[in-house]
Amino acid sequence: MPRTAKDKLGRRLKRGELEVATLSLTKTELEALPREHLSFYLQLGQLMNEIAMLQSLLLRSLNGMQRGPRPVQETALGMMLFLTRGLCGRLVEAHEAINSKANGRLLTALWAALPNSENAKAVRSSAESGRSRFNKELGQNSSLMRLVRNKLAYHLDAAVLMSTFDKVPESYNLADFHTGLRGTTFFGVADTVAALAVAEFTAVEDPADGIGAMATTALRAVHDLQDFADGFLLAFYLVHLGEARLTEAPQMTLKNLPELQSATLGFYMSSRRRTNGAS
Repeated sequence: MPRTAKDKLGRRLKRGELEVATLSLTKTELEALPREHLSFYLQLGQLMNEIAMLQSLLLRSLNGMQRGPRPVQETALGMMLFLTRGLCGRLVEAHEAINSKANGRLLTALWAALPNSENAKAVRSSAESGRSRFNKELGQNSSLMRLVRNKLAYHLDAAVLMSTFDKVPESYNLADFHTGLRGTTFFGVADTVAALAVAEFTAVEDPADGIGAMATTALRAVHDLQDFADGFLLAFYLVHLGEARLTEAPQMTLKNLPELQSATLGFYMSSRRRTNGAS
């Protein structure tokens, strides 16, 4: 992106604004694409949607963990743990998708079909660099994200939880938090044990530090994967739709967006119930 465009985007972000281009596609257009290209486009697109959602919620929960009384901080830590576990799971799924033999052949063909221009070369270079860094993070079976995904992300590993509980010191401060309202009880004891399991995975003692280390690792991998995904998507559009479709896409401005540094995600919510004639 040219520097002037980056500066313009930076100013808009500071004002809580963001430009969004809408690229409309028809089923007829998509059906005309090579079947394997369409399949990978759909796979990667859905994975990146969910990863971006989890990333957004994770950053908000991190803000919430830094303020408030103990119940607020512990529920924020619990949400951060839950979201990071889910993020690790989706990252592993993405790694398996982009490194399958079939999709590897697809990418080779896609890069070869790009126009012979400096911009196209830059797109491929950025995508391949992101994929290489992402694979380095996820490639080892012993990687933290694979460990979390296999043990804590999609199912409960009772053996891990009980093994971790047995190691908790007698003096450790454990607590559940009850409000008396359905759906707002937070089982802090269980969440703390799960957090301590993550801390053990990351070789630290404090559960908050363990979750923080896991989140940092996952977010770094997200950044690398996004470089690949953005490059793939741009190459996909250039090869199958043409550059004109990108430049002609109508834009709109989203306004009053929450600030990254202050947006929070809370566990507790209040509910204002209506009474007769009350507003």
